[in-house]
Amino acid sequence: VDNENKEATLQIDVKNLKSEDEAIKPTEIFLVIDNSKSMSDNTLADGRTRKEAVFTAAKSLTDKIIQEQPTTKIGVVSFSSNSDTTKEGTLEDANLVIMPTNNATDITTAIDGIATTGVRTNIDAGLQIAKTNFSTDEGVNRHLILLTDGVPNNSVGTSMAYSGATATNTKATLQSLVNSNINIITVMTGVDSTYQPDPDGNLSAEAAGKTYRDLAEEIFGTQAQPNYGKFYYVSDESVEDTI
Repeated sequence: VDNENKEATLQIDVKNLKSEDEAIKPTEIFLVIDNSKSMSDNTLADGRTRKEAVFTAAKSLTDKIIQEQPTTKIGVVSFSSNSDTTKEGTLEDANLVIMPTNNATDITTAIDGIATTGVRTNIDAGLQIAKTNFSTDEGVNRHLILLTDGVPNNSVGTSMAYSGATATNTKATLQSLVNSNINIITVMTGVDSTYQPDPDGNLSAEAAGKTYRDLAEEIFGTQAQPNYGKFYYVSDESVEDTI
């Protein structure tokens, strides 16, 4: 206390009693990966398939995340359409590849074991399987990273139809993820902005005359204004760096 100048100086000593583990909020991530036939059919300039590039990127991302934050757990779901056509348009179009774990080696092995099973793309089934297998623990950050090269042409309850009920079902599942406080990041590779998969609307009247990009944005919005979390278009050549 300095009475002459009418000043008082206070010193406060603060000690952080939280450990680093306590300060970091637990995190779970699901990689929801497209394994439809188009992923294996498309080839990059370096000779690899799109599947190989995306899967390599997913494994690299896993390694980097777990190195940065070893307590983070990552699970994997794959989706396409079931090889048994009688099961198309059901949850059996997707597979739980591995439950969330922080063992990077197990995750890499699981991703390497994903086989191409079907020609169509049931994103809805993949999202639903992932949502069901997140933990219900309180205070956990939950993230879902969707890696796909196409827009859905079936969903749970529909089969081989672009847009229409397929889009409606997929959007409803995406919204349910948002409502459950699950952060969504969608990375879409090789989407053709000129090709129309159903020009006359023979499979779905709502898809008539729409390009792949039109159909994608009907569900996910645009990169600038996404409907559900972040949304990125990625060229095959930059897929690894971007993911």
